[in-house]
Amino acid sequence: MDELIAELRTFLERLGARPESVSHRMEHYIEHLLRILPPEQEEIVHRRFGLFGHNAEATDAIAKSLGRSAEQTEADINVSLRRITVSPEWQMIRQFASEEKN
Repeated sequence: MDELIAELRTFLERLGARPESVSHRMEHYIEHLLRILPPEQEEIVHRRFGLFGHNAEATDAIAKSLGRSAEQTEADINVSLRRITVSPEWQMIRQFASEEKN
């Protein structure tokens, strides 16, 4: 997993576990950013990271509910995260996030 995906994964884990640690503006941006994914992939990302009303679920549990392997589900999550990290929208959001930290 490359650095950009790891950075996004860390951000989403923080947002899911501690939404109060992210500004409402950032949360709103992320909610809209995830809509670039196909609906099924968006739902999987929501479930994996516990975003927007979902409880965080292990990849194994998500895979089982979809009748797929955990490996394939994790690969799909990584493809989704990669798709997000290369978007101009994520690059802009990263900049906002770094400004909020300061």
